Amino acid sequence: MFSLILQSANRILLGKKPTKKYNSAEMAYPHQKSGIKLIVANVVRKSTGKVPYGWKPYTIKAVKAGKKKAKVGFIGILTTEMPTLTTKKNYSAFKYLDEAKTIAKYEKVLRKKGVKAIVVLAHKGVETAADSKGKLTTSGDSVKILKKLNKIDPKNTVDLMIAGHSHQYANAKVGKTRLVQALKYGQAYTDSIGYISPKTKDFVKGSLVSHVYPVLSAADDPKTKDNKTVAKIVADADKRVSAITKQKIATAQKAEIITGRENNNASNENAVGDLVVDAHCQKPTGRASRLTLP
Repeated sequence: MFSLILQSANRILLGKKPTKKYNSAEMAYPHQKSGIKLIVANVVRKSTGKVPYGWKPYTIKAVKAGKKKAKVGFIGILTTEMPTLTTKKNYSAFKYLDEAKTIAKYEKVLRKKGVKAIVVLAHKGVETAADSKGKLTTSGDSVKILKKLNKIDPKNTVDLMIAGHSHQYANAKVGKTRLVQALKYGQAYTDSIGYISPKTKDFVKGSLVSHVYPVLSAADDPKTKDNKTVAKIVADADKRVSAITKQKIATAQKAEIITGRENNNASNENAVGDLVVDAHCQKPTGRASRLTLP
């Protein structure tokens, strides 16, 4: 059985139409090939032992400056928590391999190809936060992965790991590797800059630095203008789905934000989540107390 999640991701990348019928806006949308190359190293089919859909475990990009050039290797990693994030039919066809062991494997492959500047793109969480004494500490799965990687292969040349999944801020260094994560929902972005030596084929020691900058609103940053092409795409999408998104499904009892993790109650629930649960239940749970159904 194919993973519906990976299958859908591949369909979207290739710009193919849905194989099943969804709402009218989705079916009428002009699907186009994205041109994006997806890399994932630690997901393989149980039947073949290979990465699915012709995806690659890594990619190599050339960096040029005049006549001089160097290469940067990128390794893709997906969380091994998939069995806890979706139903069995969505993950049962695949093996999710140990992240650190997989990085170590392909880091060596890249080194043999003469690539020593290496970046890991990992859907694994991390957080930098202040402790009770105000000291910044960084913790999470990505930290554990890098520490395990350094034990497996102390000579690895992984320079930067860009994390995801936990939707938190992070900017730290684990061993010799920079580790960053830029919050969630486009609220921030990561800016990592370094110099690569054509001689060593690696980042110049001490040159790689990372910053996580907030994305400001138009009111806070009036000088930055919208990208016209992107703005046009967003406006078109908003128009196409407006008939669906403007349907009234409930009324909040008072003006307050009722979505997002920051607004969950002690049971880690919010009113919109409870509304969805009630919609799936034959009998209302009675938990969507902050909403009045029409």
